[in-house]
Amino acid sequence: MKTKFTNQIFFIFIVIFFQVSTLTGLMGNPPTFIDEYKIIDSTRFMVRYSFEIVPDTAKPDDIDSDIQILEIGHQTSKSYSYGLYKHDSIATANKHADAVPGFRGRVPPVEVFKNFPIGKNSIVHKSPLSGPIFLYEDELDIQWQILPERKQISGYSCQKAIADFRGRTWEAWFTNEIPVSDGPWKFQGLPGLILEVTDSQNHFRFICVGLSREKVPIKKWKWNYEKTTREKANEYLIRCHERVYECAQNLGVSIRIPGRTLEEAKKISTPYNPLELE
Repeated sequence: MKTKFTNQIFFIFIVIFFQVSTLTGLMGNPPTFIDEYKIIDSTRFMVRYSFEIVPDTAKPDDIDSDIQILEIGHQTSKSYSYGLYKHDSIATANKHADAVPGFRGRVPPVEVFKNFPIGKNSIVHKSPLSGPIFLYEDELDIQWQILPERKQISGYSCQKAIADFRGRTWEAWFTNEIPVSDGPWKFQGLPGLILEVTDSQNHFRFICVGLSREKVPIKKWKWNYEKTTREKANEYLIRCHERVYECAQNLGVSIRIPGRTLEEAKKISTPYNPLELE
């Protein structure tokens, strides 16, 4: 009886979700439990970034926001969405509830582990709906050009640098007052901590809003990862946004969209503006 009730709730959620998705371009992520993990390091610094994103390039004034956390350890670092982390924390605390809504924020559901395992970088990327959680290794060779301009950010003297990275041009501001070659998301490779970084189209902007010295464990969740490559993961994510109905069907999710015929539903796509264009 409980299983039948749960399935009914899930079906109702899917109907509502796709009705919302059709109008706003959201592709939500299911809750993921975070009660099982491996501690891989402990932090020296905790950095909080305000993160602004334009999810739909056709609507440049429609901006979504998040807090991105960068945990800098002794050997590795972890960058992730605080919004997604809060959602997974709530889902974990209520894991025996009949239904937990998916996270529908329009932020990249990505965790970046730099120098983990040692000498490599590991990227975790959740896919929409109940799709796989991808895990792949990535080479983060960003060729920065350091420029003479300077400005203050959060009380630190910062210097400007620019780089082309996977289809976008980025402007970064780093401080050598914190001699850690790291930054939010996949950014690294400068002689100091990156406190602000923006792409040339103003679709993405990270800016430091808090920095502290503290010691907390850096955790890697024990999820059922699907190991792949960056290229294959990105191809899958693009395809899911371009062919929403097909993606759902392949995952075994039966959907209907109120007011749409089956043929209309099969043609629905949702906007997708990834950080990497190549």
